[in-house]
Amino acid sequence: MLEKLYSIGCLDYQRLIRVLYSKLNLNERTCLVLMGILDSYCFNQELNVDDLSKSSGIDREIIENAIVELLNKDYIQIDLVMLDGKSHESYRITPFFLKCEKLLTEIKNSKQETDISHIIAMLEINLKRPLSRTEQETVSGWFEDSFTKGEIETAIKYVMTTKNVFRLQSVNKELYKDTKISSPTTNETIKGVFDKMVNR
Repeated sequence: MLEKLYSIGCLDYQRLIRVLYSKLNLNERTCLVLMGILDSYCFNQELNVDDLSKSSGIDREIIENAIVELLNKDYIQIDLVMLDGKSHESYRITPFFLKCEKLLTEIKNSKQETDISHIIAMLEINLKRPLSRTEQETVSGWFEDSFTKGEIETAIKYVMTTKNVFRLQSVNKELYKDTKISSPTTNETIKGVFDKMVNR
C-alpha cells in the first residue's frame, strides 16, 4: 500500500523516514541518502551514485557506504537487467516499504494493546473486581469494531452517572445503541459495518 501511494505521489516518504528512522535502525546520513534515492526512483530506477551526489550535495563515499548499509539491511535490492544487449543495475525499493508497513502495524497494535489495558483497568475499578476472560474478549471486540478509546471511555462514564449498578453489559449496550451490531461477537454483515460507519 505504501509503495502504491508513493508511486502516485501521495506519500510523504521523507516524513515517514523521519518518524521511523530509529526503528529502521538507520543513522541520519543513511536516511538522507535513502530520501535521495526515493526522490529520483520515480524517474530513474538505475542507482547512479554520481547523480545522487550532485542532487543531494552528499559526498560520494558517504552515499556508497549508505547504499551498502541499505543493501545489507535489505531495504533496497539491486537487480541486473538487460537493456539493448547490455546489463544495467536496477534497484527495487519494495523491501523498504514492506518494512515500514510492518513497523506501522506493530506501532498500531502496541497502541491498541495499551488502550485495551487502560479500558480493562477502568472497568475493573468500577466493577470492583477483575474482568473474566470472556469480558476481556468483549473489550477487545469493541476495538475490533473500530470504537476508539475515547468513545469507550464516554460510554463508561455515561453508565457510571446514569445507572444505579455499574455493569459491563450496560457499557456494551451504550456503545452499540446507534448501530445494527448487537454485540462484538456477532458475525457482522457488510451492510451492518457500513451502516455503523455512516451513522457515526
